[in-house]
Amino acid sequence: MTTTSETTANVLPGVTANECLLGYIVKPFIKDDKLLGAILSFDGRSETALLHIRQMTGEKPAERLAELGVGDSLMVRIMIQQDVPGRRAVWATEKGVEHSLLIEMFDADKEKFHGIEGRINGITDFGLFIELLDSPAKGHRGLLRHGSMSQNGRVKLGSFVTFKPGDLVQCDMAEIRVDDSNKLLMRVENVCPRSGTAA
Repeated sequence: MTTTSETTANVLPGVTANECLLGYIVKPFIKDDKLLGAILSFDGRSETALLHIRQMTGEKPAERLAELGVGDSLMVRIMIQQDVPGRRAVWATEKGVEHSLLIEMFDADKEKFHGIEGRINGITDFGLFIELLDSPAKGHRGLLRHGSMSQNGRVKLGSFVTFKPGDLVQCDMAEIRVDDSNKLLMRVENVCPRSGTAA
């Protein structure tokens, strides 16, 4: 006879909003004779999620969706909508997955984001934009805000022209986050020149 505690131990946990998971296609999602997405399951989780074609990435998501098969895996981010108390709709999206993974890597080991090589690619009155050339953040742009350019609590106007577009620099990542529109925001600090010139 199965005890209550044993039954509880066998209950699989549900998924969590904004969690990144590897999902496996269990069946297509078809509506009005149109292929509009796929239903995903997740190892060790009790719920499935709908990945709608509108939440897929790539230049031609319809063609990509048609080529996927049952059992294929996709890395997705979980979205949850609470319809009524006790019932929720679980969705999946491919958009912003790399953002979530990058934030997780930064939170887990910030040392990997220190001493990053970058290139100045924009100068504004509120700071510098730096294209990151190495580390897990390679290819993204970080912002050095003017407040981080201060010396003894004072930002000198000359600091804005110390660097010019194309200059190579070294910097540390101070913050990585996603705003309300799912845009990745990266803030850097401790920027210093590197020897060499832009390619």
